[in-house]
Amino acid sequence: SQVPVMTSRVSISGRSDRKSLDGRPNSRLSMDKARGHEKSDDKEEDGHTFTLKEIITDIEEDPSVENWNELRIFTEEIPPEFTLEMDFGNSLVGLLLERVGSREPRKGNEEKLLKTSEIALECFYNLLVKVEVFSELVEKRPTTQVVKARLDLHVTTGDAEHQLLALNTITFMQQSAKFGELSDFMRNQKKVAKILEERKNELGAAAEEGGRLSIHNRVSLQASYYDVKYDVVFQAFQTDKKLGLTSNEAKERALQYGPNTLPKPKPPSIWYLLFKQLKDFMVLILAAATIASFAIGEWIAGITLALVIIFNVITGLWQEVKAQRALSALMSLDVLTAMVIRDGKVDEVDADTLVPGDVVQLSEGDSVPADLRLFEVSALRVDEAVLTGESEPVKKTTDPVRTANPSLGDRVNMCYMTTSVVKGRGKGVVVKISNRTEAGKISTSINSAKSPPTPLQKRLDVLGKILIVIAVILCGSVVLIGWLHRPDEDIFEMIKVAVSLGASAIPEGLVAVTTVTMAIGVQRMAKKNAIVRELAIVETLGSVSTICSDKTGTLTEGKMKATMLWTTDEQVYTFHGGAHELGGYVSTVDGKTIGPKKLSKNYPSLNLCMNIFSLCNNASYKLDPETGAMVPIGDSTEFALFVGANRLSFSKTTMIESGLWTPVGDHPFDSVRKRMSVIMRGKAEEPKKNKDDKKKKKKAKKPEDNFVWAKGGTESIISCSSYVLVNNEKKKLSKKRRRLIEAKSSELASKGLRVLSLAYKQGTSSDGKVWKKKISECESDLVVVGLVGIMDPPRDGVADAVARCKGAGIHVAMITGDHESTAKAIAVKIGICDEDSKPLRGVDIDILDQSGKLADLHPFPSVFARVSPQNKLAIVHALQKQRHVVAMTGDGVNDAPAIKKADCGIAMGIAGTDITKQVASIVLKDDNFASIGEAVEEGRIIYDNIQKFILYILSCNGSEIIIVVTTVALGYPEPFNTMQILYANLVADLPPALALGVDSPESNVMERPPRSSNAQILGVGETLILLWNSLSMATLTVLVFVIYYVGFGPQGELYPCPQNSTTYVVGGDYSMPYSHNDLFFANGTRQDYIVGNTTIVDASEAASLYCHKYDEDRELRAQTVAWTLLVSCHLIQGFMSRSKSRSLFQINHLQNKWMIGGVVLSYLLLIISLYIPGFNTEVLTNIPLPSIDWVWIVGGTFAHITLVELGKLVYRTVFACQQKRKKKKEAALATITLDTLEGTADTKE
Repeated sequence: SQVPVMTSRVSISGRSDRKSLDGRPNSRLSMDKARGHEKSDDKEEDGHTFTLKEIITDIEEDPSVENWNELRIFTEEIPPEFTLEMDFGNSLVGLLLERVGSREPRKGNEEKLLKTSEIALECFYNLLVKVEVFSELVEKRPTTQVVKARLDLHVTTGDAEHQLLALNTITFMQQSAKFGELSDFMRNQKKVAKILEERKNELGAAAEEGGRLSIHNRVSLQASYYDVKYDVVFQAFQTDKKLGLTSNEAKERALQYGPNTLPKPKPPSIWYLLFKQLKDFMVLILAAATIASFAIGEWIAGITLALVIIFNVITGLWQEVKAQRALSALMSLDVLTAMVIRDGKVDEVDADTLVPGDVVQLSEGDSVPADLRLFEVSALRVDEAVLTGESEPVKKTTDPVRTANPSLGDRVNMCYMTTSVVKGRGKGVVVKISNRTEAGKISTSINSAKSPPTPLQKRLDVLGKILIVIAVILCGSVVLIGWLHRPDEDIFEMIKVAVSLGASAIPEGLVAVTTVTMAIGVQRMAKKNAIVRELAIVETLGSVSTICSDKTGTLTEGKMKATMLWTTDEQVYTFHGGAHELGGYVSTVDGKTIGPKKLSKNYPSLNLCMNIFSLCNNASYKLDPETGAMVPIGDSTEFALFVGANRLSFSKTTMIESGLWTPVGDHPFDSVRKRMSVIMRGKAEEPKKNKDDKKKKKKAKKPEDNFVWAKGGTESIISCSSYVLVNNEKKKLSKKRRRLIEAKSSELASKGLRVLSLAYKQGTSSDGKVWKKKISECESDLVVVGLVGIMDPPRDGVADAVARCKGAGIHVAMITGDHESTAKAIAVKIGICDEDSKPLRGVDIDILDQSGKLADLHPFPSVFARVSPQNKLAIVHALQKQRHVVAMTGDGVNDAPAIKKADCGIAMGIAGTDITKQVASIVLKDDNFASIGEAVEEGRIIYDNIQKFILYILSCNGSEIIIVVTTVALGYPEPFNTMQILYANLVADLPPALALGVDSPESNVMERPPRSSNAQILGVGETLILLWNSLSMATLTVLVFVIYYVGFGPQGELYPCPQNSTTYVVGGDYSMPYSHNDLFFANGTRQDYIVGNTTIVDASEAASLYCHKYDEDRELRAQTVAWTLLVSCHLIQGFMSRSKSRSLFQINHLQNKWMIGGVVLSYLLLIISLYIPGFNTEVLTNIPLPSIDWVWIVGGTFAHITLVELGKLVYRTVFACQQKRKKKKEAALATITLDTLEGTADTKE
């Protein structure tokens, strides 16, 4: 009568002939063996795996009965040593569970399983009892997923034999701690339980002989324990709720599972940071130029470039090391402890010594040291904001959670590592430690998320590659052209010319100026409480198009605060002041400030509410010994009321100590009543006589001295109330007044407020004794006096910051674990969305992300509620697919993966967790969201300045390229050598470029939209400006060079030739540092002489003999004049580069005194390069210029100013025309839209 054990060779269906339904005598496995798979154990095992995968592939292609029977026969013949690969095994478990629960289309209420579902259950059972890996993989599945396999339907609808198979499966699985109550989750649990009881004697011995699931052989840290009773957890971890683990067992498990510490990302080593600086693409370009300079013997040029690289690397390295040290100072250094029961004794141990199975006690104010399954709670509430983002503490229970795939916030019988207890006490079993905890999973996932390159890095990489291509093409062209013009000249000289051109194409100063500019921006941001860990991220802020912000603690204060009070006489009061500040004040709706004096007389309802705030409350506070800040003790909601009462000087401690009130008893809050009440003896102003009370008396009663003060949910308080206070008179709580209170409660809740109802009643001393003993007597016939709205309020300045970001074209999105109504209310309050917006929930994000449609949302939502860490990652990824530059802000552990994934991660320095600070690019020391707007502005200023000096540097370098290419193409020698180019780029041009890096911002910097993520650093307009500026400088320089080189330039001054008695000697002993001398005679003839030749001239001609000090080589003189003119144009270009469109004469140059100083310094360096002996000729091969040459240089500079001003005029004209056309198009579009809306019946649609 028993079903045979499945490890035998007999089929569970009773067939022992191993024939498939189509009559084939052998299974595929048998045929594989016949082909030789059984030659060795390894090969046989490989053959089994191969065969199984082949069968599964057939089933996926054609899920027919025939193919499923192949799998059934295969599972019956599996040998005991068979194993599964983890990935394939997981897929197999999912396939079988899905097929086991597959049903035919419904016909009315009837549910019928598919034939293949019955076969799949046979396969599932065979693998479950035979293959240990398979059973372990099943055990890791959530109970709700196993329930979806509808084993109950197999029991209730199958034939007797199949019913027995399903019962065996359930019985076997329920021997696992994970699935100990599997039948309780089933829809038809009562019917299943009845059939199970009826046929328990028929169940096979498979479960017993097959062995229990893996959970009984060792403690599993992979299972979830929220869906089982806590008794099952004690059984699974072999521990005791009263005794806990033994000390020896704890030591053994500590060796097995390791310390209970969260994995922290290793701080980057100095070598990593150094390599990070060296791998920058522009640095690699400079390195290549340095090697090329050394290769051709240009040692001075090579050394100069090497110094530039060293300067850039040291600057970037210093900034990152400094930021890392500042971050370390913000990291928590506290060593957490835990109260644990071991050997039956309660002991305090370091949290890192906890092991699975430890029993931990939790008290108010404790940090949860590991993931716990609770088995005992007393008014326990836990703040899980760091994991879920939900500001409201979660009330904990011990009952199993039986909803499908509950979020962390809905697993109310679990406590998670890094969360904190705000109220009550409890006990729990440690089920997960270290990186297996929910916080540990997040920490581990962070390491898999790679930080994307910043927009500036991308643009500079593109720019660098373009410059490399240009340099290679031009160098090759110059060598070819030079060789064609001068084929007899040494090719090595042509290569030197090419290197000079390469030096022109590479902006050597760009890397240094970019690094210094961002370093200066970092220092400015540090003064605004923002620690920047990476230089390049500063500019990224200026490119941000979307800010995804966590709500709790970022947009809001992360502290509950009583904000509004409505009394039943329909008065509204507003509370002002910080959430953790006892000061502040209360005002009426018209702005009148209310003081504590004569409160009971002037505002009796408010007076009663303040008594309830203060007396029906267990919250208190202590002061931080280091900072002096207020540290709340107790439930956050009660602390909000505690602070609210203090606004009007109501203090429970003071009133009790002064004897004004004496505690009699209390009835704590519980989840059934949903209210709290306290009984106090004292005196309070008696309300006026109740006109609605039929039992009127001629004389007023003496004021009673016992009071009940109660607060709770609106429905809960109304249900035990009979009266309402109106204008200081007790009146019956009629249906109309009840509806009014409920409507007002709903109105407050719609604003994102947590609403509590306030009530009281008076009685005699004897009443007080009864109330203390009988809660039903205490909480009856209450008088409703008001409603209080409590919320986590927005931070000061957040609304302005959001408006500022929106004005700058930045989309602000709020991401939270809170409910939709709370999230929307806060978002509307601070201007993120309007009343018509609808939050997108976490479950909706999952559906859209899985279907690939999340990134297709246009416009992208602004409010996300009930989200998980995976949802946040999906949001960031979707925005990046839409080419947004995303900044993610937050403070909790749940924010860390998304912060790492975002283009710019911003963590909070005070409230932020260590994990979040480690992965963020920027840490705000003051946790102020408003600082982000300033940071964005700073980023835009930095980007604008970077663009200015890139435009400046490339204009200067572009002019050099044009000059070299043009002169070589015309057959002239190269106008500059390598050192002259490097001196111009690194010495003369660098001070003005640095001055542009600290230039004052444009007036509209926060009024224009963000740059596109795929926009290059130089657009079409900037490129045209660059080319025009380069052509202007190049044309003037080439023109002067050619004039001087061909000899049409100005001559030197006339000097009497040296006289030797009766003759003049030219040449020979007289050799000025010029190679050519002109002799002028009276008859007007002219004769050239070269040093080394001696000419004797007759003394009779002495009166008319003069000589010119002329260049020893026209080429050298032409080079020096041209180079000096070019550098002068570069320097004046610095002033003009402060604006792309404004005239030189419209710019306030006193706003950038660094530019004035930089240009003066560069001119001094230019003079040094011309007139300091030795340095001018030996290093730069310059010669001193006479005053006549400076006339040409100054004239050329003014000509350049004229040409640039002409280009700006054209640019302004074209830009103005474009703006007019754009405005006309927008106006036309607005008109069309308006007409369309006016003609539409439903304008909202």
